[in-house]
Amino acid sequence: MDASAARGRSLALSDIGEEVRDTIRPVPGRTYELFSVPAFSTGAPEEADGAQIGSSKRIVQTGDVLICKINPRINRVWEVGPPANGLPQVASTEYLVLSLNDGSLRRWLVWYLRSPAFRRWITRNVEGATGSHTRAKSPSIMRQLIPLGSADQRAGLISQIEMQTSRISAADQALRAALTKIAGYKRQLLAMTFSETEQRWPTVKLAVLVRRGPQNGLYVPKSHYGGGVPILRIDDFQMGSSKSVTELQRVKVSAEVASRYLLRAGDIVINRVNSPSHLGKALAVEERNLPALFESNMMRIRLSAEVDVRFVELYLRSPGGRGRLIRNAKWAVNQASINQADVLGTDIPVPPRQEQAHIADTLDAMLSGADQLGDALRTAMNRVPSLRNQVLGSVFGA
Repeated sequence: MDASAARGRSLALSDIGEEVRDTIRPVPGRTYELFSVPAFSTGAPEEADGAQIGSSKRIVQTGDVLICKINPRINRVWEVGPPANGLPQVASTEYLVLSLNDGSLRRWLVWYLRSPAFRRWITRNVEGATGSHTRAKSPSIMRQLIPLGSADQRAGLISQIEMQTSRISAADQALRAALTKIAGYKRQLLAMTFSETEQRWPTVKLAVLVRRGPQNGLYVPKSHYGGGVPILRIDDFQMGSSKSVTELQRVKVSAEVASRYLLRAGDIVINRVNSPSHLGKALAVEERNLPALFESNMMRIRLSAEVDVRFVELYLRSPGGRGRLIRNAKWAVNQASINQADVLGTDIPVPPRQEQAHIADTLDAMLSGADQLGDALRTAMNRVPSLRNQVLGSVFGA
């Protein structure tokens, strides 16, 4: 694409549209379509009752363009579409709401506002502190010059932009679908392996295999974070993956406290309080995770030498094993929990030690291959934003 085609005649944003400053106080009991800052990442406005919204919001309507002023280095430009179910539409006051004088310029303007050239400019024109507390000023944004060129040039370039970004989006969707299939393959592999194991070998309570524990983790107030000993938190591991010690946050605690909660290679930590989808996730601690403490939302068990730690971890990660682990979970609003008795009462099949190692070795190899493919897909997905920027940069300047 020829960037020179986007040059030529320019107009200030204030000449293209007017900033909407009108606000309303949402009425409790009435449902609104809300363009909030958090909702942007989902790709759709949220529906919320006026009682939940609370504070005053901007009035918006179909065709308005929203430019997020808070932390403007993040690309959040929204084109307001038709309301779902005829709901009134409102937006956070963190958005500059632009009502266009000429609707034919909308697609061109939206693409320009998403371009690296505009993001670079707006990032430099902020006030306040650093990071998420920076804000761009509406008057400065409204003075920004928008390159227009001719109507024919705009139409041709919009067509090229949307063709290329459509291809990128299709590739992104294909990558995401492949990742979903990999996750399904891993679940199926674990389910098939341990379904057969449960049929072939007797089960025992996990309590029989535990040499020490369970022990709940350490609660540390936020004021103690920022230095000291690394601590493993529930967000630091998922089923089959974990952060290394260099990636962990640190907490300041006494040597005596640290000694009581210090993990060792071969320990298994189990998430005991979380949302239902994450409750019961388990990790067999490795040297790469150490030295580290473990936080209060998990518990630790240390197994006897008669059982293969990897086998137990893999079983607890399997659909059947995790189902047994959390079958007596206690439910609350948006979260669930299991206690030490639930963990110790979990039934687990116990083949001979050599068979446990063979199962663990086989699964490790197959799951590792799936993880490597998944890593390659995620690397490709991480390139998607830069590819979109390249497309827009070729038109509007990098």
